Amino acid sequence: MSVKNYSLLIALGMCLGLWAQSPSVTIKEETMSLDTYGFSNPNPIPILTDNAKIFPYFKFENYEHTAKKKNWKVVTLENDYIKVFILPEIGGKVWGP
Repeated sequence: MSVKNYSLLIALGMCLGLWAQSPSVTIKEETMSLDTYGFSNPNPIPILTDNAKIFPYFKFENYEHTAKKKNWKVVTLENDYIKVFILPEIGGKVWGP
């Protein structure tokens, strides 16, 4: 985890602590198995238009229709009022229970 992510977590933890006005703020990092929809097969025909110059790479246009369990690193911020899950491996997305 980078220094930027740690500083973000510390700042969020402090904000949660001040907002709740309670010393019972916890931050923990764990691995959770979450349903994940992967990308479908790429379009095998490269796009050769002026607006989309992605040749020779394929374009993923859809997601799969079935979910698969995948392990993700999850940072949990929790106090007496709220519990927030953050997934740092996919850009810091906020996830809920």
